[in-house]
Amino acid sequence: MKIPLSIRRLKRLIGTGTLKSRELVNYERFIGSQVNNYSKPLFNLAVDFELAWSRARRKDGFTSNKESIDRGQKAKEAIPIILDLADHYDIPITFAVVGHLALSDCKEHRSPPPFRPYWLKEDWFDIDSKNGLSDRDLYFASDIIQNITKSRIKHEIASHSFTHINFGDDATTKEVVQYEVNESVRALKKFEPNLTTFVFPKNKPTFLNYLKESGFKIYRSDKNMKIQKDELGLWQFPLGLWISPTAQSSKEIIDLLDLAIRNKNLVNIWFHGYEFDNPKQARSFLEPIFKAADQRRRIGLEIKTMRDIIYNHG
Repeated sequence: MKIPLSIRRLKRLIGTGTLKSRELVNYERFIGSQVNNYSKPLFNLAVDFELAWSRARRKDGFTSNKESIDRGQKAKEAIPIILDLADHYDIPITFAVVGHLALSDCKEHRSPPPFRPYWLKEDWFDIDSKNGLSDRDLYFASDIIQNITKSRIKHEIASHSFTHINFGDDATTKEVVQYEVNESVRALKKFEPNLTTFVFPKNKPTFLNYLKESGFKIYRSDKNMKIQKDELGLWQFPLGLWISPTAQSSKEIIDLLDLAIRNKNLVNIWFHGYEFDNPKQARSFLEPIFKAADQRRRIGLEIKTMRDIIYNHG
C-alpha cells in the first residue's frame, strides 16, 4: 500500500528537518545553481509507458506478474486523462514506450535470445510465449499508441526498450541488449518513423554503441547536467526528476518551473501512469502542473519534447 504524502512529509521532517524529498531538494539545487544554460527556459514532460511490462529486478528478486498487471491497469486508466490534459493545455509529451506494446501479436517479433538471470525463476521472455495471457491488453497496446500519434498535439514516441530489461543489470548480456534495441526499433517505427530518442529502463545508460548503430541520436542520462554530447556523439538529455503524488505536491513542481524561468534552465519531469491510484487522482495532481506550464508560456517558458529541445537548443 502506498504511503500518503502527508505521512511521508512528517517522516522527512523528523528525519531530515525538511518536508521535501531528498530528490526534490537536489533537483532544486541543480536548477537553482545553473544560470543561463539555455537561451530561454525549457520544460519537458515525459511518460514512461510500460503497462504490464513494468516488471523489474528487486535485489535478488523481481516484480511479480500480479503487481505488474496491477500497475498496468492503473497506467492504462491514466493515459486518457494525460492525453486529455495535454490536448486542453497544448502540452507536447515525450512518451517512452516499451516496444512490445506496439505489437498486436507475438508473431510480429523475432524469437528472443535465452535470458534467465540468476534472480529470476524463469526465462525473462517466457511470459511472451504463454497462451491466454491474463489481461492480454496490458501487454499489447497498439491502439493506445495510435491514439497518441493521432492526437492534435505533436507528441514524441521514444523507445523504452522492447520488454523493459535493465541494460545495466549484471546479468544482462550484449545479445539481449541487441535484441531489445533492434526489436524496439522495428516495432515503434510503424508509429514514429523519426525514432531518435531512447529512455533506458531504470535509467541505466549502457551499451551505447548499440543505440548509435540502430540510429538513435538522444538518450536520457542518469545524471543532471546541461545538454551535451557524449564520446560517441549521442546527445545526453538530463535525467530530471521522477514525480508522483506520493513524493511531491503539484505546487512543488510548479515552483520548479518558476525557478527555471528565473534562471533560463531546463526542467525535465517524468512519471509512470501507475503512480496514480485512479484517474481522479491523476487529474487532480497533473492538471495544476499542466495549467501552470501553459500560463507560463506568456513569460517565456518553452514546452517541447526531448527531441525538439535537442534540435532547437542542443
